[in-house]
Amino acid sequence: MHKKVNDRKKWQEIIKILGFFAIISLISLIVIAILVGTKTISWNWLTGFILGEITAVIAIILVFFSVNLLIKTENHYLYYFMYLLRLGVYVAPFLLAFLIPATPFFYGGVLIGILPVVALSYLTGMLIKQKVVVAESESLSC
Repeated sequence: MHKKVNDRKKWQEIIKILGFFAIISLISLIVIAILVGTKTISWNWLTGFILGEITAVIAIILVFFSVNLLIKTENHYLYYFMYLLRLGVYVAPFLLAFLIPATPFFYGGVLIGILPVVALSYLTGMLIKQKVVVAESESLSC
């Protein structure tokens, strides 16, 4: 019973974090779509934004995976590797935006798409703190 309550709290925190991410992304998408619709900016801003959003979702998945891996294995070197992998995921869309000569992706749109990850930079700390508290309470109950 105690574990079921902790799982519910954990899922509520994750849903709250992802809801915050979704709200920021939706507001950004509406603003960029309006600007593209009024021809204030070009369509490549929108494609850059979509590329940035895909990158942000992959980065958040990597954050969840790396925190679970750190809690499970306590291997800090693997956690550092996952951090470097996440940095590589952030760099890849910028390389696409800068190096493709036809410019289907604009770097400003990519930057706006990755912006929710900057707002969620405390995600790892909150997840680690929450999982350690849950692990401590489980060890005390056994």
